Amino acid sequence: MHNYVHTKGYKYSNHLGIPKSNFQTFEEKIFLKWLTTYQEIIIIIVTPHLLKYPIGVIEFDWSKKIGIDNPFPVLEIFEIQRISNLLPNDYMTAIKKIADKDKFTQDLYRHIENIPDMTQEEKELQILDFDKSMIENGQGFLEWEKQQREWMKKYYNEDENEILKRIEILRKWAIENNMMKPKIERLKDQGFFKNKRTA
Repeated sequence: MHNYVHTKGYKYSNHLGIPKSNFQTFEEKIFLKWLTTYQEIIIIIVTPHLLKYPIGVIEFDWSKKIGIDNPFPVLEIFEIQRISNLLPNDYMTAIKKIADKDKFTQDLYRHIENIPDMTQEEKELQILDFDKSMIENGQGFLEWEKQQREWMKKYYNEDENEILKRIEILRKWAIENNMMKPKIERLKDQGFFKNKRTA
């Protein structure tokens, strides 16, 4: 796909056999060809992955046991359903049979299934730790808060009170730990990028 997305000359251009002048055009036939090729590539990538890790086809609510930190290589139910719609039917049937018989898969599944369900408080601590990491190692609190409020309006209306509570907890933490600005700005403020020769 790289050769067609990042044009490297006529041979790899999006011309693809359609006589046109030397300017960019958008052709339905070419878009459909690109989508078909993209789908074929996804099938080629996903199939060996699931054959290596057949636990990826087991539909289970991992979050009730593990929270937001699902163990690799399990997949969410919606991800499995998307893959099922993409792969030929006999592929999923065969991989599910492999998952049922594979000792490592079944041992891991039973182990996770026997873990006590996480409490809501434990899940919330996981989310807070993840958000702290995002704030500390990337965008800083101010940008993180802006993004959270945008997402809250678009996607999480029912969880608004929880998100607002989380924002206030992390605002206090960010002020106490000097995490308001993005990491790159904090490093600049600390003189991290100063030329040592001028020091």
